[in-house]
Amino acid sequence: RALGILRKRPNGSRSTSASPTESGSTKTDDFGSDEESDRSIVEARPRKKGRDRSARGLANYRLEIINIAYKHFKLFIATSSTWPSDDHKDVFIIEAWQAACEEGDWDITHDPKLRIKDQERRLICDHECQVRGDIKKAAKSFLPARYGFRPAQNTDPDITDIKEHNRQLVALLIQKIAFAHPEPGNSADFCRNPIITDVISRVFFEQTRNRTTNLGLKYAEYFEDAMPLPTIALALTAIRCAIDEWKEGIEEPIHFTETPYRMHYEKYIETLERWEAFAIKKQSKAFKTMQQDLLRICRANAGVSNLMQAEPEAGAGAAAESLLGDDDFAQWLRAGSIRFVATANDSYANVSGLNGTRGRRESIYGQATSCYMELPRT
Repeated sequence: RALGILRKRPNGSRSTSASPTESGSTKTDDFGSDEESDRSIVEARPRKKGRDRSARGLANYRLEIINIAYKHFKLFIATSSTWPSDDHKDVFIIEAWQAACEEGDWDITHDPKLRIKDQERRLICDHECQVRGDIKKAAKSFLPARYGFRPAQNTDPDITDIKEHNRQLVALLIQKIAFAHPEPGNSADFCRNPIITDVISRVFFEQTRNRTTNLGLKYAEYFEDAMPLPTIALALTAIRCAIDEWKEGIEEPIHFTETPYRMHYEKYIETLERWEAFAIKKQSKAFKTMQQDLLRICRANAGVSNLMQAEPEAGAGAAAESLLGDDDFAQWLRAGSIRFVATANDSYANVSGLNGTRGRRESIYGQATSCYMELPRT
């Protein structure tokens, strides 16, 4: 699946803002410093012992290639496969290195010295977990405002009620991926909860001085005309991990590790793929429209107009078909065509009767965009 999603950037698509002299500037994940002289292109003496996992001794031009390659590697992880196999990971590294050489006008085809070395492979690979960490950090920051979790300390006088509220909210949200819906009791509008675009925008579509957070704009070809399924699944998995931190009633850090979250990620991929197949079978563009809308919102959040417009439904029944598509996921769920991830840890509390107690909550943007809010105290 991952290798089939890899995208090679077309000729001429090289970013005009990524010159070799710029690639060593103020980026948080850079390996080199812009204070080093560009005249130093002599290869460093190889280390005889150990496996050097630092950039020490690398020539400046190789540091520049690594800095660019990491950005492409990060995008491969986010848009193709979040937990790739070793073979797929190696493909990502090679593709990222080649893309970096192309972007910086280094002729890797005719210059054997430009071929990637083991030390450079390790440097790029070691940053794999940072991609997932950035997504998890973003999900964690948006969680209380979007869902209504109540932060507290064990010394708070209402700690018992607060813990019970948070536990019940966790139980409600993780049932059948309810946290992906704007309303927890409504199975329509899957992946329409605004926290999904909040998270993706924060990491890939944010116009800031830190140029590592605008990669979705700088390298738009990785996203093409719709949000990739692996990116959606990664956001869902990070949100799920952030929700799990509240399962005991008070937020407790949980590492976003392969075990158990790769299982959740793969199940979310499966759910999305099955819904996509269902929509195609029903001749509905609801799934594709959802993907396009997610990308459009992320670009709009960055203040970038979206030139891509969803294709209109064909035929006289276009309006009816489009309307039907909005409820495709709910119909599919009622028909029993979906399998959700479920583990023994998914039953934190009895959630019977909670659907009637929810109400509309004010979002962090001052608009009632989500229906999760504090449950009444008992």
